[in-house]
Parts: sequence; C-alpha cells; structure tokens
Amino acid sequence: MKLLLLNISIAAAWLGISATQNGVTFIIGLILGFTLISLLEGFFQPPSYSRRILGFLAYLYYFSKALIIANITMLTHILITPNNKIEPNLVEIDIQGLSDIEILILTHSITLTPGTITIDILKPEGKLLIHAFDGHTKEQVEQSIAQDLTRHILRFTR
Repeated sequence: MKLLLLNISIAAAWLGISATQNGVTFIIGLILGFTLISLLEGFFQPPSYSRRILGFLAYLYYFSKALIIANITMLTHILITPNNKIEPNLVEIDIQGLSDIEILILTHSITLTPGTITIDILKPEGKLLIHAFDGHTKEQVEQSIAQDLTRHILRFTR
C-alpha cells in the first residue's frame, strides 16, 4: 500500500513539474513511477508491488476477454440455439484456502459475467454454488472458473 501511495506521489510530482497538466501527463507519471519503483523495489523488500500490479492488469485483461466472450456466447444462445439444447446447471466450485476478499472478488467476477451467477457461499463446505446458463459440461465450467479466474485473482492478491 505504501508503494502505491509512493507511485501516486511520483505521478503527482511529475504532473506538477510538467508543462501541461492533464490526464495523459498523470498516466505518464504513473508509468514512470511504476518503472522507478520496480527497478528499486528489490533493494528494499521482496518484489511484490510490481508483481501485484502486473497481476492485476493481467486479471483485468483476462476478465475483459471473458466478459466479451460470455456476451457473444449468450447472444448466440439467445438468437440461434433452440431452447431444448440449453442445459442450465448448478455447479459447485471449491473455495477452500481463499481469503474473504478473494472469495468476494471471485463471486463478483462470476456474477458480472453473463450466463453465470453466484447463488450461495457454502462456507462450512468451502464451496460456491453457481448457476450456469448453459452448463451442460460441469467440468468445463468448474475448470474455467476454478482454475482460470481464481488463478488470475491470486496473482494480485497474494
């Protein structure tokens, strides 16, 4: 958290000394601050700030891609697929070992993606109960969420 504040301070200082003050200059300051902190981070502590920021950016990319693909898939299901070929299903996803904030990010990511919604968090069993619009292959839904989405979340939370 301290390094994030330092990065924002470097960006604000860059904005202050630049000839033009606008959003682009601030973003350039953020990039310069990130680069500077990434280069010097190993001298002071184990490098986690740059890894977490890059992990968060990778998560945003993966989630945006998954969101677009899910929208296209839902569109094709609604417009093209006959109703008798859609197989809604309930899927349980293992969440053992995840912290509360990781579970929160995972459940919101699942709910924001069209075609899936988190129904319940079964904390004692360590499971999430998810409804998948077309979950005829439970294993594919489990693999997509548990391995891909969770892996990207863990890259910036740990």
